Amino acid sequence: YRAGAIRVVIKWHLRASGHAVMGACASVQDANCDEGDGEATTKTRSASKSPQYLEVLVHNEVVAGVPETEPFPPGPYARLCNGSRGCDIPNPSERAITLRQLQHVFACAYAACREEKWTSTDPRLAGSALTIQTVTLRDIVENFVKPATAGGNRSLVEMIGSGAQKPMWFVSHWWGEPMHDLLSSLEQHAHDHGTSDDTTYWVSAFAARQSREEVEAERACESVRDTQRFKAMQFSEGLVNVLDRDAIALTRARVVFELYTALTELPPDFKIDVYTTTALDPDQPLQRPGHASPAVWLKAKPSSGEQLTWQPLRLAVGLVDGLQADVRLLGPLIATAAKARRERGFPMTHHARARVLSVRHAGATSAEDLAWIRKLLHGREAEVDATLRARLGAPTLPSLLASRELSAEPLLKRYLSNLARARLRRLAVACVDRPTAERCAQLGAALPPVLEELSLHHVHGGALIPRLCALLHGDHAEANSGRGPLPPILTTGTSANALTARAGAGENGLTRLTMRSCALVDAHGVALAEALTRNATLRVLILRDTSFTDSAASALARALRTHSALETLKLPRSAIGDVGASAFGGALEVNASLATLSLNSTRVGDGGATALAHGLAANRTLRTLNLRKNAIGDAGAVAIGDALARNARSALRELDLGSCHVGDVGARALARALGARREPGLGLTVLTLIKNQLGDSGAYALADGLRAHADSADTIRELAVFNQASPLSADARAALDAAWHHGARAAA
Repeated sequence: YRAGAIRVVIKWHLRASGHAVMGACASVQDANCDEGDGEATTKTRSASKSPQYLEVLVHNEVVAGVPETEPFPPGPYARLCNGSRGCDIPNPSERAITLRQLQHVFACAYAACREEKWTSTDPRLAGSALTIQTVTLRDIVENFVKPATAGGNRSLVEMIGSGAQKPMWFVSHWWGEPMHDLLSSLEQHAHDHGTSDDTTYWVSAFAARQSREEVEAERACESVRDTQRFKAMQFSEGLVNVLDRDAIALTRARVVFELYTALTELPPDFKIDVYTTTALDPDQPLQRPGHASPAVWLKAKPSSGEQLTWQPLRLAVGLVDGLQADVRLLGPLIATAAKARRERGFPMTHHARARVLSVRHAGATSAEDLAWIRKLLHGREAEVDATLRARLGAPTLPSLLASRELSAEPLLKRYLSNLARARLRRLAVACVDRPTAERCAQLGAALPPVLEELSLHHVHGGALIPRLCALLHGDHAEANSGRGPLPPILTTGTSANALTARAGAGENGLTRLTMRSCALVDAHGVALAEALTRNATLRVLILRDTSFTDSAASALARALRTHSALETLKLPRSAIGDVGASAFGGALEVNASLATLSLNSTRVGDGGATALAHGLAANRTLRTLNLRKNAIGDAGAVAIGDALARNARSALRELDLGSCHVGDVGARALARALGARREPGLGLTVLTLIKNQLGDSGAYALADGLRAHADSADTIRELAVFNQASPLSADARAALDAAWHHGARAAA
């Protein structure tokens, strides 16, 4: 393909499994073509610079998998199954398709499209010939899936699969979207999450049998929870909402129904990612391609100089729900900034379409489908609109909060109005630039009482604390007022009584609160602690990068003595010191719910560690204790080790003392804890001592502890002792290695 100075060579390869994969090249060739004769001479680039995947769509004229002059292998339907007889999968929710299978299906379908000269099934484009850019999922279903599956008696996944395939992700999309755009979005999604081509996606067109019987059975469902789609979502980690280039999908009733179902009927941690395709724009952020990266490598003449350059441009961009994928690939420190940079290319027109989404005006190809969906959503139309607008508009909230432009004010008010009415159970706001206290107060006033999980990063925490305390109290009249009456823009059409009734029906209760870099001080910590004493729902509290001292820590520790629901408390990067740690040690003696306590980088020394050890000697529920990057030396480590050795019923499984000042004496005490006999299911399984002051003596003691613990059913699974102040000798390392591979651990 060539357009001006851009030239791309695309080849057709068959993998060992027989699946046809478009553009899967071991190396990429540079095409040096003369304008006159069109003949190409090739030279192979080094494999280190070649992408592992080449997309087949570039602008308007495309070479798809096979050059136009090269005939396809005969029989696209036969090639689809690769000689397989297929299988029967009675449960539709287990008919997911892998990314590799989806690529193969598209290759075979487009082969049939070219051989049979398909025309569009869209009445507006009746009679027009289809190309690789315009062939839609509906075209493929009507012209390829139904003929290949004997009229729909089998699903396509049953034709090409060998058994049940449970979905990892549920795909919500519009059938009128070009199939290539759908494939590009899913490839980018897999790449962003660091997953392989074997990632499974539930795509209704390929999972459902296209027979009238199965379609009518779906429409007969009286409850959302009885539908095939809901059951497939239950298997999935999350939902991928794939939008076409004009975001028409947001005007389709089935897409609206699927999004609302995912937001309201599934657990709050059910992820919702939004992806779309983008035009090839040289100014878009570049991304290094991975194993499934849908990158097009373009050979372009530079503005100056003689050497030609290759650079990848993405065909799809997505809004990933949360930071988990970025943290796993990049680490927590740069995850937020990297996510913001990657998602900057998401089209603003799609955000504008989401702001006016309306279920009343949503359409469907089938009148029966539309009537069925309207029946299921009857009476909840306003709630559906507000919920979807709030969730799909959430990625724009940080920029609206921080913007100083006058044009942002009405957009912010409109969003907050929807948020106040939404049945939204999870909200994450990660700002790059900290908004003003006034803007954060407006956000607090709009937080719906039904929120269960709230994550705030780099906001003005002080302006939000009163509202958060009201939500934790369960005082919904106060929660609805926040810092005072709701602004008029937030009260129109929403009464406090309505919100209180929804909250009182059991639909609310914060279970997870995360605040990072929110400028929290002791007064804020004390206020949250007081709110906890009247709360029975919060399970996870993470307050990171605060200015807390022993005052806030003592207040939170007092709350732990009476709070019976909190399971995770993390206060990393604060200044609670030994006094604060001592308060938590006292709380551990009586608390029976806390399973994770993280006090890393909190200026805790031997005194605080000794007080925590007193709590550990009596505690039977704490499973993870993180004291990394503190001033804990041998005295503190000895106290912790002795406490664990004495408490035969200690539930502690993970202990992190990395980047402290633990030496050989402390290591010997921890080794005794490793070798102590415990009840089944108890005992340390992870011990981290990296970047300490261990010597050979401590290493030999740990090796003895490993041998004593080797035959236990709950033997330690991870021991980290690298990067000590002085390197361990070869003999000490050999002793640790031999002890590690001794007994039951070697068999495991």
